[in-house]
Amino acid sequence: MYFGKLSIKNFLVIGEAEVDLHNCGLTLIEGRNEDDESANSNGAGKSSLVDALCWCLYGVTGRGVSGDAVINKKAKKECVVGVEVWTEGLNCYYIERGRKSKRLGNNLIVQHVIVDGNDVGSGCELTKTTVADTQALVNELLGCSYEIFTSSIYAVQEKMPDLPALTDKNLKTLIEEAAGIDKLQKASEIAHAKYQDCVRLTTETQGKIENLASELSNNKKLLDDVVYERETHIRNATLERAQQLRYKDLLESELKKASALPVEAVEAIEKKKAEIQAKIDEYSFIEAKGAEKQRLAMSAQSHCVMTKKEIEKEKEKIADLNKEINNLEAKIGTHCSECGKVYQAEDLETAKKAIETQIANKTKEVLKQIEDFKKQVAEAKVLAKDAEDFKKSMPNATELMSAMNELNERLKKNQDVQFQIDTQKRELQNLKKTIEATEEVTVKGETPYNKTIKTLEESIARLEKDKKERESEHEKYAEQQKIAEAVDELYSRKGIRAHILDTVTPFLNERTAFYLNTLSDGEITATWQTLTKTAKGDFKEKFSIDVQSVKGANCFAGLSGGEKRKVRVATSMALQDLVASRAKKPIDLYIADEVDHALDASGLERMMSILEEKAKQFGTALVISHNSLRDWIDNSIVVTKRDGISTVSREE
Repeated sequence: MYFGKLSIKNFLVIGEAEVDLHNCGLTLIEGRNEDDESANSNGAGKSSLVDALCWCLYGVTGRGVSGDAVINKKAKKECVVGVEVWTEGLNCYYIERGRKSKRLGNNLIVQHVIVDGNDVGSGCELTKTTVADTQALVNELLGCSYEIFTSSIYAVQEKMPDLPALTDKNLKTLIEEAAGIDKLQKASEIAHAKYQDCVRLTTETQGKIENLASELSNNKKLLDDVVYERETHIRNATLERAQQLRYKDLLESELKKASALPVEAVEAIEKKKAEIQAKIDEYSFIEAKGAEKQRLAMSAQSHCVMTKKEIEKEKEKIADLNKEINNLEAKIGTHCSECGKVYQAEDLETAKKAIETQIANKTKEVLKQIEDFKKQVAEAKVLAKDAEDFKKSMPNATELMSAMNELNERLKKNQDVQFQIDTQKRELQNLKKTIEATEEVTVKGETPYNKTIKTLEESIARLEKDKKERESEHEKYAEQQKIAEAVDELYSRKGIRAHILDTVTPFLNERTAFYLNTLSDGEITATWQTLTKTAKGDFKEKFSIDVQSVKGANCFAGLSGGEKRKVRVATSMALQDLVASRAKKPIDLYIADEVDHALDASGLERMMSILEEKAKQFGTALVISHNSLRDWIDNSIVVTKRDGISTVSREE
């Protein structure tokens, strides 16, 4: 894999630039700061050129700059960096990132512009819906994370990692990715997930088996209980049937006896009752007639009493009128209460005559009422005597009623006998039906429990079948679990990953020794180790770099600044060699930032030989330096800063 054309616009100090990164050989990146002659090359934008590549790929520079801070201060917008990424099979991807860009916004885009040597332009859009997802696509395309890129391919001097000073975890993570072991992480996760699934399936199946076993046990116990109840039901039914048969014999015997009793003909009794009833009805008519006569007599007597009372009332009225006449006569010679006139006899004569006329009329009415009363009394006496005589002449109905009661008793007795016979017949009929039903139980074994027993037996058979199937599944899952556990162990940190690290360590030691011997004449050694010795003398798994110096330092921290620089460069280059040797998509590019810093003439000569080898190995090796290395490096890219804007040109 290699990078083609790199296009830059308004990125940091660079205004606009295009640089071809493919097969450039060993190339020096120089800086000329025409805005500040005292600064020489500082601030010209040398590092900005390669930082643009890093930012385009990962959204952050090698020095950790990101966001709006990457936008050119004069332009203040339209920051865009794009790069061609060429892979095997003549495939080219164009990666482009913008910041405050009218066209791109703050987004990252990926396009497959050349497919198998055919130019398709922007027809193959690979950009995802989110920047994070697109970034993941870029990482997958490059086969390299930001950490690996900045640790080996682009070793930023001021951020070059102190690999010997890293923790076991961080160093191991970095080496795993560099060695391609991180790819096994996915396999490890898949294997572990598969193992967990197998454990889950095995556990779930075991749980199902236990549930089925419990349900099966409960159903068998319930079946035993129901079978016992059925047997008890049959035993009780057998005893009950024996009792019913004995009772049937008893009923048949009693029915026979009742049927043999003498029974008077109902028709004869009813005929006699009708005859007597006719006499009773006749008696009732006569009785009613007598009662009418009695009523009339009593009514006449009552009328006489009322007439007498009316006569007495009329007599009282006549007496009152006589009192009024006396009162009028008493007023003669008295004064009128209203006008004061003295009453004379002639003044009261009219009133007196009117009262006397009333008295005469009342007297006539009383006399007439007295005559009528006398007639009523005489009539009432006649009616009373007639009623009394009729009563004496009425027949006595006691004998008729007695005869009727006797006939009713005879009829009732007859009915009781018949009712008894009918009742016994019905009871016998119902008993026979009951005996037949009991026979279904005692002879045929038909009980209300049969259906439940059948259902339970079917359920038990089904549960036993399911249990066997689950047990078979459990055996299968248990076997799969063993295999999955072995695979999980294989892909764990203690498995193949640890083995690869053990194989990687000699390679790293060989390459680190090569570079250190070149840079330091063998005065410094840096040994990559996977085991470390404890205070007790035991060994434990720990990834580290043991640094020694013939000058006396026994650790990385004890080295001088220049020695540390040599160790950083050597370990970083060794790491890049590992990436190139192990990566599925090795990147044909090496960027050395200030690697010549603090090197003496002999050290610089050795470094140049290394860089030349890197250029031959990767096709392009870019060297960023403040020093003049034109005596060592023929090709150069010059970054010139003028009026706050840097331009890029190539010199040979």
